[in-house]
Amino acid sequence: MSLQQIQQHINQIKTSYQMPNKEFQNTFKLFESCFTLLDKNNQE
Repeated sequence: MSLQQIQQHINQIKTSYQMPNKEFQNTFKLFESCFTLLDKNNQE
């Protein structure tokens, strides 16, 4: 699975669920930042 696919999954999950849970949102943000970092490293 490519990073782009993973990011698409993340976006799908985000749109499917309104996340009232702060902790869950924070975990998500963490995931996203990890993926963006990996993405940047791959492009260099």
